[in-house]
Amino acid sequence: KEFENKEFENKEFENKESKSTVKQKIVYLESSPTDVIFNSSKKLGEGQISIETYARASFSRRYSEAETPLEKSLVRHTILESIKERGGKLLRESSSESKEGMYYEINDWNAMRKIEDVCAQMYDPSRHSI
Repeated sequence: KEFENKEFENKEFENKESKSTVKQKIVYLESSPTDVIFNSSKKLGEGQISIETYARASFSRRYSEAETPLEKSLVRHTILESIKERGGKLLRESSSESKEGMYYEINDWNAMRKIEDVCAQMYDPSRHSI
């Protein structure tokens, strides 16, 4: 359920692989208890959960037991789908001072990249940072 307090903004995103820029309409909203927050610069509020905490609490065993790249990929996909199945969204905190306390939903492509980074940080010793 989206809250009535929404704000819209056009924002440009750079695709680093293709060196292209894509304009995307951003819908700002307040987070709900089913949402998962990614890249929050502040302490999370009551009832909010970070993607790192969510992945660790719900999928650490499955991911650590995955032996092949395909099995690991399936676990990462399951993390995103589980957020959606519970009615949640993967949100990023606005970096704009005028939109403080507001969030926007990231697309599935960026969500999967973030989930891959989170899993790699937690479980692959060769990767140190995002």
